[in-house]
Amino acid sequence: MIDCQIRHVGPNHVLLIELSGQLDSIGCDDLNELVERSISDDVKHLIIDCQGLSYISSNGLGMLVQLHTTMKKRGGEARIAGVQGMIAEVIQMVMLDKVLHLYPSAEEAIRSETE
Repeated sequence: MIDCQIRHVGPNHVLLIELSGQLDSIGCDDLNELVERSISDDVKHLIIDCQGLSYISSNGLGMLVQLHTTMKKRGGEARIAGVQGMIAEVIQMVMLDKVLHLYPSAEEAIRSETE
């Protein structure tokens, strides 16, 4: 089961999504619905904080790529923050670290937005 907290941060209409729990196929459906409801036309940047995730399935990895692609098409970007442990290893193993914009923490991802 996935728990999501969403809030706007920073001066540039950045949407921060804090995830905790397990991002599996059911969690992906919930996350997708939540993102669709939360992203307005003025949101160009999305930060997905994965620090609280304990598990991610292949569907979850696909969801991160989908969010990255969606934001890129909108002229913005998705930043993935706080991946650690086995989740970080899986992302590196499938070479998504070459595609996704990864940051050690949500704070650093937010800070890089204002630079």
